[in-house]
Amino acid sequence: VVRWDSNIFPEVIAVGQGGLYAGIDGKIEAVNNSLKEALRNHLRPRNYDKPKRITGTARLSDVPYITMSSGSYFCKARFVLNIDEVLEYQVY
Repeated sequence: VVRWDSNIFPEVIAVGQGGLYAGIDGKIEAVNNSLKEALRNHLRPRNYDKPKRITGTARLSDVPYITMSSGSYFCKARFVLNIDEVLEYQVY
């Protein structure tokens, strides 16, 4: 059983962007891109090279803040990350 309110899981904030004219799909894209950016921002200081695969789970800790500007949706979201495994590429 995972206790999401525990302080052992990192909490990360990031901003993602999605297409305004895509409608609800643009909002979903903005939330997905903010999760991708949050994961990158969290792992970048720990892993210099791009990993092959990352497994784990993520949870929104607050309601995402979505705005419109310059033909795009921007989503600022706070996530709690539970990273199980970071698989690096093999070196030859």
